[in-house]
Amino acid sequence: MSVMAQEREQGRSEGRAEGEATGKAKTLLRLLDRRFHGVPEGYRTQVLAADAGQLDAWIDAVLDAETLENVFEPPTAH
Repeated sequence: MSVMAQEREQGRSEGRAEGEATGKAKTLLRLLDRRFHGVPEGYRTQVLAADAGQLDAWIDAVLDAETLENVFEPPTAH
């Protein structure tokens, strides 16, 4: 594979990862808005800047969180 083809493939991979994170961020914001009736700008900014792994953790946290703040708290050891 030529250097140009490798760079093109790397660009595609990065684009897919960025698109995946964007989709997860939109989903999380929708879940937060429906569950907690709004998302303050500070949390919205935090969500939009997060990577896919962090977004997955927050999406999972939405299911059990009693408050919006609970979603963003670090997990505790059991």
